[in-house]
Amino acid sequence: MLREVLIKALLSFGLTIFFKIYGIALLIGYILGVEFMQACYRSFKDGYHWEHLYKKPLILKNYLKPKDTAIDMLSYAVGIVLALTIKEVML
Repeated sequence: MLREVLIKALLSFGLTIFFKIYGIALLIGYILGVEFMQACYRSFKDGYHWEHLYKKPLILKNYLKPKDTAIDMLSYAVGIVLALTIKEVML
């Protein structure tokens, strides 16, 4: 768990340092995409298929894990804040 948090913080730090606001936008899209796919895969374990999700997308709300999402978002936020702080100090 700690290893994953550090990797996510370093990823967000690197993207923010090199791409500035575009890096932050990329991270937001990445987080949303990853959380969406994780919810899809959890639903597939219960026998749902893509066609079920297409017809009834609200099925996914049962498979979202807010605690995991919050941990991921905080991990990325640490890297972003650190990168923005370093950039501000260096300018």
